[in-house]
Amino acid sequence: MDNPLDVSKFAGEPCTGLTAAQAGELGVENGTPDTGAASKSCTWNNQYGAQVNLAFFDNRGLDAIFAAERSGAFTHFERVDDVDGYPAVVALTNDRRGKGECSLWVGVAEDSTISLATAQSRENVGTTDPCSVSTRVADLVVKTVKAGG
Repeated sequence: MDNPLDVSKFAGEPCTGLTAAQAGELGVENGTPDTGAASKSCTWNNQYGAQVNLAFFDNRGLDAIFAAERSGAFTHFERVDDVDGYPAVVALTNDRRGKGECSLWVGVAEDSTISLATAQSRENVGTTDPCSVSTRVADLVVKTVKAGG
């Protein structure tokens, strides 16, 4: 892969994946860390229902997501436009795009991915494709990773 990104720093501190200015641009408030079973993640939200959940995997490449798709893990799976030159896929275990939600994986190195899920504010549901929101957020996250945080 050309220009791989090192996300190991962000995997341990996922709330550094969006700057305060970027969160403000997205209309969400300070990120809250969450340690789940699979990985650490960070969630930003606002009082209107908008949400961004972000995780970094420095031990799972996009090939693992394609393998999960081949095994039937997703109800909706589609290759989307690259995010700042990095391959991306929408991979949904529960297709909730009609409710303003979308999940996106971006392959930033052979063994590293950025995973994010977004939910639109209630008033924005149905006005734009929720996966375009995920792509916009992913673009900001990739810029932050490239800048080192």
